[in-house]
Amino acid sequence: MTSIPRMSLARGSNDTSAMLDLTRWTAAQAVCVGHSLSFFGIVDALRPPNSPSMQSLAVIVFFVLSGFLIAHALQRRPRQIGHGFGEYMIDRTSRIYIAFVPCLLIIALIDLCLIGAGLHPNAAYVTPQAFLGSLLMMQNYPGAFGASLEIPSFGSAGQLWSLAVEFHIYVFAGACFFALRPTKWWAACVAVAIVSSVVPLNYLNPAVIGTPGASLSWLWILGFAIYYIARGTQLLTAVGIGAAYAGALALGSAWYRSSPPGAEYEPRAYFILAVAFLLLILASQRTTLLARSSRLTRCLRVLADYSFSLYLLHYTILFAIHAIWDGGGVLAALIGIALSNIFAFVVAQFTECRHKELAGWIKQKLYPIPVTNSPPR
Repeated sequence: MTSIPRMSLARGSNDTSAMLDLTRWTAAQAVCVGHSLSFFGIVDALRPPNSPSMQSLAVIVFFVLSGFLIAHALQRRPRQIGHGFGEYMIDRTSRIYIAFVPCLLIIALIDLCLIGAGLHPNAAYVTPQAFLGSLLMMQNYPGAFGASLEIPSFGSAGQLWSLAVEFHIYVFAGACFFALRPTKWWAACVAVAIVSSVVPLNYLNPAVIGTPGASLSWLWILGFAIYYIARGTQLLTAVGIGAAYAGALALGSAWYRSSPPGAEYEPRAYFILAVAFLLLILASQRTTLLARSSRLTRCLRVLADYSFSLYLLHYTILFAIHAIWDGGGVLAALIGIALSNIFAFVVAQFTECRHKELAGWIKQKLYPIPVTNSPPR
């Protein structure tokens, strides 16, 4: 039997990167479409109690993807690195905040316009305190200090609670990873891990949080573990590529059917999704069906590259259309979906698509490469 090659997410080397791009874009569209169905009360067959909430299922997929990709990002870093955690946090904060800050300002502007027109039903949440709290990722902060630190999501950006959970997990996971590295900063990483552990640990126990998404940390851990399982397993040589793709599709369908409408964050269904995702990764590592077409992979990358901006902005755009055009039905929903995609795509070209440039600029300022004078030849 031939062994599985080393895990690669390089574009063009196999289908994994293209599959991840397609999954990310599909999940972002599911969030947008799901919220549009809820806002305008249409297509009852695709909404609870008749079907699972597609926006909740999409958030679940996002967290599995996040754990997987962060594991890959950490694994690529050298075992001994002087500024490891600092560079990791620059990469993560640049990836998030380059889009989050301008999008939050856009959300604030739309909310203020709605308040001025007397059309905002949640004006009490459009405050400087809520804006600052959202910017600092303190939405729905749990734990012993929750009464003092917790704030509601800003204005119409109710979906941003999940972003705060994800960001705290980023910090905690990175700090734990680098605390185990033999560097002089391990003690500082331990301290950061302790401070940042409140949200990730509380989101392991649904009984503690008592809100939707209360077990999201388990999803992230599953995604993180899938990376290492896929990286070292020989399973695919036994089950075959075709069987792995078929199994991923069958288990993905089973996960959808087993997710209870209105209670999609039930942890018992997570394992089914995790196995489906693992099989998808294993199979796509060995195929180049998508990678053969550079035009197709570029298209998928373009679609995926504005997914985060779409997640940030769509809810407020739909909220505003609903406030202005109450009861607009199917036409209003379609307009909302189209405007959300167009607006997010344009914003992403100036923000989300340039996060690597921002991270590189910050690193150069904080960790400049020393210039040495070469002796004359």
